[in-house]
Amino acid sequence: MILKNELALQYFPHLKADAARKQLSRYMKENQPLSQELRLAGYNPGRKSIYFTPREAEIIKKHLGAPA
Repeated sequence: MILKNELALQYFPHLKADAARKQLSRYMKENQPLSQELRLAGYNPGRKSIYFTPREAEIIKKHLGAPA
């Protein structure tokens, strides 16, 4: 499991944790192939978890590329 804030900060290190998480969420919503693959893997954006599963994190990295 990876904290959502932790993964988001890898992609947006210049932002604070909450802002980075919101930006990552925006990217996930706007990227239809990413959103679709996440849903097929069981991701529910309404879920109040603070974690991504390893599979969800893998899918995000596949679509957005490895964080810098």
